[in-house]
Amino acid sequence: MGRYISDETKKSRNWGNINSEEAVYHSFKTIPETYSYGLSTLVWDWKVDRSVHTFSIAETKVFYSLRWNDAIVEIKEHVPMDLEETKMIAESLGYKIPFSGEKMMTTDFVVTDDRGFKTAINVKASRKKTSRKSMHYATIEETYWKNHGVKWIQVFGEDLDDLEMMNLASIVQYYDEKNVFDDISMIKHLIAIKELKMPLDEFVDYGALAEFYRNCDRVETFIKKMNDKQWAKNRNLLMNFEYNREIFK
Repeated sequence: MGRYISDETKKSRNWGNINSEEAVYHSFKTIPETYSYGLSTLVWDWKVDRSVHTFSIAETKVFYSLRWNDAIVEIKEHVPMDLEETKMIAESLGYKIPFSGEKMMTTDFVVTDDRGFKTAINVKASRKKTSRKSMHYATIEETYWKNHGVKWIQVFGEDLDDLEMMNLASIVQYYDEKNVFDDISMIKHLIAIKELKMPLDEFVDYGALAEFYRNCDRVETFIKKMNDKQWAKNRNLLMNFEYNREIFK
């Protein structure tokens, strides 16, 4: 584990403050402080241009799913909950006080939608691997956010598609057009900015798409043909390159 930074120091630096007006949010918990180095990832938030700390594959999948949703305008990870309040909630429920009352609990994500409503999200990898201790912590967390008038939900990584996450990780690095350098990166850019509609929970043959792209006289022509209703009805066409050629004749 990396260098420990006290909760008080973090609070003084405004880390994890979901109401802060500072331009760049700073996660209350960071990767160097965790034991899960092998599963932790600094994920790039392509819409606000900052690094997001995720501590598990499940958290990474949830982040990509949230950020791809245009109704979500703000995502803040590892948000702290008031220490004294969570202690009181634990005692009222008859549960053991988390971390012996020495450290603040955090919520994996707190998001704000385009209506201004906030949702607190607890992430778990699997329903089957959820311990009694974890369930107690989740109940404390749910009670805390309900007391603050914030909706709380629990999301399981096993319910989210692995292939979609891999496709998103591949395309969003070209969200900014200045990163485009060839036909394939252009295809990924068009998907990332949602001009080109593509089912990301399926295999995407970017090479085949690039070939079609080169056969079109303009980017607009390519996008129109790819987003055509006929294409939308045939989600698996990319699996067969020769058959796909027929679309452009």
